[in-house]
Amino acid sequence: LPEWASKLGLEKWGSHNANYLLRPAKPREYFLDCVNLGFGAYNYLIASELAEKIGKQKPTWRKLGLDACNFFVDHILPDGTFGKAWSLEGECIQPGFTTGAFMLMPMLKAYRMTKESKYLDTARRAFKSYLERDLDHFACTSGAIDADTVDREAGVPMLIAAMDLYEITNSKEYLRATELAAYYLASWQWHYAPPLDPSSPILKMNYDWFAGTKVDVISQSQDPWGSLWAYVWLRLAKATGQDIWRDRAIQCWRQGTHGISD
Repeated sequence: LPEWASKLGLEKWGSHNANYLLRPAKPREYFLDCVNLGFGAYNYLIASELAEKIGKQKPTWRKLGLDACNFFVDHILPDGTFGKAWSLEGECIQPGFTTGAFMLMPMLKAYRMTKESKYLDTARRAFKSYLERDLDHFACTSGAIDADTVDREAGVPMLIAAMDLYEITNSKEYLRATELAAYYLASWQWHYAPPLDPSSPILKMNYDWFAGTKVDVISQSQDPWGSLWAYVWLRLAKATGQDIWRDRAIQCWRQGTHGISD
């Protein structure tokens, strides 16, 4: 472990949540969570694609993303989900929650890049499981990693995956699921502006909580995560003709990028 981690008395690596596995951590227990696995694979695939477009071949980036997807194609759980955490030996050590839905993002990106049906078939099976078990009940869980609770993060891969599946298959069932995920995430968006302390330095920036997003049911904090899925809301607005999604996308993008220098 890094020196700073040892000083804090940490004995494991992989999560800020000491109860992430729903049991006491074993000494020096190493594991991978599906949030970081999903985001990592997804962004390596995107990065490799962008590199290819400018003539800079990055086969290792592409291979890393595809290898992660190939692992989950071969190790999808019996209930059709991807689990929450995996040991470095390839064993699922915590199967629950919506956390594994983050693997839907690279899985569908892999299909778009390769057109190999195994990625689409796996994604469709897993999406159905997460939809019926979690999103249909408006309760996506443990995407925040540090809290095993209903949260906003776990709804993000459901929105991205639903939109991708609709565009790939042109099936209305996925458009309905995209709208459901969009409403789920909209329910986490701040629709008013709490007053700020007069001494707060961010008042000089004209900073505003409005249109930002809340984290989870046990945290009253605010962050700019809406800017991550704003593009999907724009795609949904185009697909449905409903300007509400375009308006929300613009609002959360402006809020999330406020203060970033041009």
